[in-house]
Amino acid sequence: MFKFTNKKTALRQERLPDPFLKPDGTRVKSAAEWEEQRVYLKEMLAHYLYGHIPPESGGASGAIISREFAHNGDAIKETACITCGACNAISFDAVIIRPSWPGRFPVFVWNQFADMSPCPVEGEAIRRGYAIAMFNRNQLAPDITGCERLTGQCVETYPNSDWRAMAIWGWGASRLADYLLTTDYTDADRLITTGHSRGGKAALYSAIYDERFALCAAAGSGCGGAANLRFMGTRLGPGGACESLGDITKKSRYWYWFSDVCADYGNHEKSSTLMDEALLPFDLHFVRALIAPRPLISVDGLDDIWSNPYGITLSWAASEPVYQFLGAVGKNALFVREGGHAYNAADWLAVLNFCDNMLLGKNEAPLYKAQGAEQLCLDGLVELRPSLT
Repeated sequence: MFKFTNKKTALRQERLPDPFLKPDGTRVKSAAEWEEQRVYLKEMLAHYLYGHIPPESGGASGAIISREFAHNGDAIKETACITCGACNAISFDAVIIRPSWPGRFPVFVWNQFADMSPCPVEGEAIRRGYAIAMFNRNQLAPDITGCERLTGQCVETYPNSDWRAMAIWGWGASRLADYLLTTDYTDADRLITTGHSRGGKAALYSAIYDERFALCAAAGSGCGGAANLRFMGTRLGPGGACESLGDITKKSRYWYWFSDVCADYGNHEKSSTLMDEALLPFDLHFVRALIAPRPLISVDGLDDIWSNPYGITLSWAASEPVYQFLGAVGKNALFVREGGHAYNAADWLAVLNFCDNMLLGKNEAPLYKAQGAEQLCLDGLVELRPSLT
């Protein structure tokens, strides 16, 4: 078990922390050392941000509730009840739409809001040979703003666990993956985790802690996701009414998403204001780095100020050295577009093109290559480190 510095003895790091810095103060010099570093950094994020998954909580089974054709017979739409957890005490529903022709397909595992909105380019995804498996994460941990305590099936089944909602929702994606891998239509090597807003945060979590996900697509994930904790701003640079760590973790809002340890570093009194984030030994470029060398794309709107467009770009740039070090050049992608907080058709087409290129070896139009990133001012706050040899 690693020991981490507490807030009273921590040193402020006004620049972004170095993901290559090991607990003994030396830096990673080889791929083997990076694997050891991943264990250390995953535990760091569990300690400060997510909490811990209960041991031996994996595995799931499923039963089909309904099945019908869709998209003029080109797709099959199924609803399945997924059962998992200790003594099969946890269950949730999944809606799966897949091509109707024989074969094994890449599958998007999409943690969803309660309304279970359909993919805006669902027909195009089916045409390209993708399946989409959606689940309502609220069935696992209700998302109730300002609640007094975290509730739901997972908390009741594992009352001694310190995990919070983000870890529970990410865990749910893994349990749906367990079921999908028992089917005759899932390509086991091409599972994709995705989500929007708080769902984007959960998708990043599931990719970090479940390496069966070959690719992660996080939309509008903002603070606690692919954005930055130390620096906030708009497409023009620092400044702007962005969501801060304190905004998320105050008791009147979403404190149950993340650990109380992390909450102690945020400003709960004044919105869009930093406090002690610079005392944390990590920032959210570590989230991206921990997914490397697997492909990762974050998709965001340039006008989505609350999600911190400036911080998204900082984290993307600061995680690039890890991708380069691991020989995964081009697999760390950023797609930014005009517009606000959404997971819209343009975002999905960029994600589909990225998946085609990364997972299927195609050469689709490179919409994902940091479109619009030249409009974002980095202002020299990221100290990019050279690749190690």
